[in-house]
Amino acid sequence: MKKFYVLFVLSFISLFILAGCGGQKEVPKSSAGEYSVIDQPFTDLEEMSVEVIEAGGLAAVGEGVSTRQDIAKDKARNEAIGKLAEILSQKINRMTKSFTEEVGSGTQPEINEMFTRVQKNVANATIQGAITKKTKMAQNNETKQYMAGVLVIVTPKTVNSSIFDEMRNTDKKLYERFRASQAFDELNKEAEEYEKKQGNN
Repeated sequence: MKKFYVLFVLSFISLFILAGCGGQKEVPKSSAGEYSVIDQPFTDLEEMSVEVIEAGGLAAVGEGVSTRQDIAKDKARNEAIGKLAEILSQKINRMTKSFTEEVGSGTQPEINEMFTRVQKNVANATIQGAITKKTKMAQNNETKQYMAGVLVIVTPKTVNSSIFDEMRNTDKKLYERFRASQAFDELNKEAEEYEKKQGNN
């Protein structure tokens, strides 16, 4: 009888503990607060730059911060100009690969040498043809500093002209082969489509 009583008590205690553990507990709320989405101030400039690059041109967005608007703009433009050199390098690398695949790897050393010289010599001329397409300005409400966003572009026509002129001066015979290639036609087509699109805007 005593043993039965002990087993009964233990069973009751076990049920009580299980009921307590199985109940719903209130999850403590985070003291860090909730996050909200912050819009990037120059998203539209980035989207415009992508359109220009896809059309065969060069485009980059730079940002600059200063207590003066003019200095903020200068910083932003300088940063954008710096990015153009890298984009130009990528464009010429794609041209090199496309032309090599079309004419065959037997002339790859000559092609690489020509495009390497083109890349070195055409950068300054191309960047000099860069234009500021659009500028946006934002101001910090607390610090009163200005943040400028600048979209700098070089049109496909300007890029191609600089590259073609340098290729002709570097290796005229190889340049004539390039003029007869599909890569050349594609570059000109990109430039024509870009100019047509700009004319319709």
